[in-house]
Amino acid sequence: IMKKLLIITVWLVVLSAMESYAQISIKASYKPSYFVSTDDIVAPSYMHGFAMDVSYNIPISIKIPLGIEAGLGFHYMLQQSEVDLKISPMATDTQLSNVFLPVRLTYDVPLSKNAILAPYAGLYARYFLHYKIITTWVEQQRPPEIVYPFKSEHASEYLYRGQIGGQIGLLLKANEHFVAELGYAWDFGYF
Repeated sequence: IMKKLLIITVWLVVLSAMESYAQISIKASYKPSYFVSTDDIVAPSYMHGFAMDVSYNIPISIKIPLGIEAGLGFHYMLQQSEVDLKISPMATDTQLSNVFLPVRLTYDVPLSKNAILAPYAGLYARYFLHYKIITTWVEQQRPPEIVYPFKSEHASEYLYRGQIGGQIGLLLKANEHFVAELGYAWDFGYF
């Protein structure tokens, strides 16, 4: 019981030191990806991506402009190959989507009365919802071939639906309503 009381007391002290408000952000963004596999099964490719996420930033202290930001988001990626009949008579479209949970530390640096620069670093976890490859033949009268790599018999050998990764970046907050973000994230696993 003493251990539980001590833990509760420490949490109450930490919570009382926090500011009385938190910030909620809703963002829609262009989020391209470079898709690389650790084996030669999938060729590296650049993928366009679009993301929507909600995050919650909790200041840690009144004296230090440090915060913890956590959130939930959805990321959709697609890549369409260009058809060059001299190289191949087919076109391939790849689609991936995932949900992600970012957790990061932010540090607010005031630039002016209405602008803040906030560098951040943290981790994220994500889970792929779907992965689809559509192959169409340009000059042949064949129906498109659709492959779902996560559902293939050998998927567990080189593909994992769950990933953990790191992230770093900068947020520019202006007038408490506008945010510009430049960041870099990488998976620790096979993707």
